[in-house]
Amino acid sequence: MQAIVICPEYRPAAGVFHRMAPLVLMPVLGRTLLDHVLTYLAAEGVKDVLLLAADRPELIRDAVGRGAALGLKIEVTATAHELSIEEAQTAHGSQCSGPVRVLVADAIPGKLNFVFWRSHYLQFKSFLDGVADPAVNATLTMRELSPGVWVSTKARLAATVNLTAPAWVGPHVTVRADAKIGPGAILETGAYVDDGVVLENTWVGPHTYVGAGMSLDHSMAWGNGLQDWEKGSFLEVQDGFFLQDIGQRLGSESRAAWWERVLALILLVLGLPGYLWVVVKSLVLRKPVFAERRVMLPPLGCVDGFSRTFRLLQFTATDSLFQRWPELWRVLRGEMALVGNRPLSPEAATALRGEVGQLWLADPAGVFSLADAQGADPEQMPEALAHAAFFSVQRSLFLRLQILVRCLVRLISFQSSFSTPSDHTSLSFS
Repeated sequence: MQAIVICPEYRPAAGVFHRMAPLVLMPVLGRTLLDHVLTYLAAEGVKDVLLLAADRPELIRDAVGRGAALGLKIEVTATAHELSIEEAQTAHGSQCSGPVRVLVADAIPGKLNFVFWRSHYLQFKSFLDGVADPAVNATLTMRELSPGVWVSTKARLAATVNLTAPAWVGPHVTVRADAKIGPGAILETGAYVDDGVVLENTWVGPHTYVGAGMSLDHSMAWGNGLQDWEKGSFLEVQDGFFLQDIGQRLGSESRAAWWERVLALILLVLGLPGYLWVVVKSLVLRKPVFAERRVMLPPLGCVDGFSRTFRLLQFTATDSLFQRWPELWRVLRGEMALVGNRPLSPEAATALRGEVGQLWLADPAGVFSLADAQGADPEQMPEALAHAAFFSVQRSLFLRLQILVRCLVRLISFQSSFSTPSDHTSLSFS
């Protein structure tokens, strides 16, 4: 038997979940939703699975591999948008031989209580129902310490932790002294709960740090995103002492090639004298050394009020490309590329419209852009949009190296970020 699985692209009630990963990779009591779906299909005798993914298919491909662990042969195909069951059957059903089952991965198959993203309240209720469902809560390391209190043998809990049912503490979770977990608390894999934290009716996502003394109720927290599942309100917490993502990003999320990261390290070291000069100039001018911006770092899923933002620092005492020297740290971490389209603020990203606008978000954000190489303002519309669209379509190693060489000359020489029209010279794209 064969199966076609449609991976959801976006749901309005998904909230805090789609900002961190494709929806099918949402954690459900220690395992991803996709893992629950594939396990069910394997038990039903399915051998071949075609996954249709419109949202970050590369992350899904890395997560499932080829399915050997489940005895499945899995293929991931990228689609322009989420297909309906009829569209999937028409477009891909002919490629399958024999009976074909088509389903949307927005629920745990066979579990009526586990249809996700219908509302924030029902989302949390589904998690809580899973604690009492042996089929959903079937993780090897979980043990029921007392009625309704499940703790992994790989979790580390201080002796003074207070656990109240229902509660679920997953593998590799750390809970520090005097924390109160429950009732209604779920801690996914790798979460870290600091001293004196109180969690009631709250879901904490994988590899999420909850700061000492925090008290959360009726909440869902993942990374630095915090959502009230009762009222639907959302907050991106910018202070890492309260809430932050402490997980390692998936390898495919690296937005920079290895040579870009090495070159970024070299530029950071060589730029230290320039950094000292900027600091001294800032002190003389009585300016802050850094200016902070909140930006989105493509490639992204759907852009909305829940989309994840990052802090980007730039120097204030210079208007040359050297003002972006602090951004090289993001390249070293693999969060930005050396060459790409410039990162946008949430407001600017939301304002992009049409296919041309979406091309801006298709490639990793870069420290240097085609507009920089041409001496233009990389954020001045509509010229910047044209540059970004051209780069995304014509993107090649040769073009990226051309842009990099020209921008490095401007960086080292402390030239102004934008030149006058008479200074413009065209790059060769052949």
